[in-house]
Amino acid sequence: MKVQMKFQRILCLVSLIIGALTFVSAIIFLSGNLNDIAYYGKDYPELAGDFCTSAQSFVNVMFTLTIIYICAAVTLFITDTNKRRNYYVTNYVSSGLVIATALAVALYGIIFTAVLMGSFYGMDWEELNFYIQISSGMGGPSVSKSSLMFVISFVTSFLALADAVAVALNLIWKVKLMKGEKALLEQNIAKEAA
Repeated sequence: MKVQMKFQRILCLVSLIIGALTFVSAIIFLSGNLNDIAYYGKDYPELAGDFCTSAQSFVNVMFTLTIIYICAAVTLFITDTNKRRNYYVTNYVSSGLVIATALAVALYGIIFTAVLMGSFYGMDWEELNFYIQISSGMGGPSVSKSSLMFVISFVTSFLALADAVAVALNLIWKVKLMKGEKALLEQNIAKEAA
């Protein structure tokens, strides 16, 4: 039981940290070269318009989901899930909220990052950079094909998925330990009564 108690204490903190990381990832997604595309793409919607609107929608939804994820992780501390020997209904509800929100963040992040990445690499880069240089004067900025923000989004989404699995496994582990402890107590009571 001591190992499980230590694990659940660490896991609750890790869930909160991963929630914060996914939040930061959502905030910074449209930065760097993706910010340049969003900025110049509005002037050339036929070249980058689909990517710009899809990316902004993705960021808006991820921003909302990650705030919900952080709030769910905070409930682990409000309900003392991080230090309870025996779980009560509130602890199960809190753990379930974390699992559900982490899964939502992970699946939405993985699926839509992949879709956006396909749209990103499907743009006509030569023509887009040509129009950007014309509009800003020759020698103006050139948008790079860096995929760093996609990698960060994938990593944080997979971390959220791992967190959902870890919280679910911790819940199963806790239930088994509680059942075993209850059976042991009932056995001792029966021996004392005999």
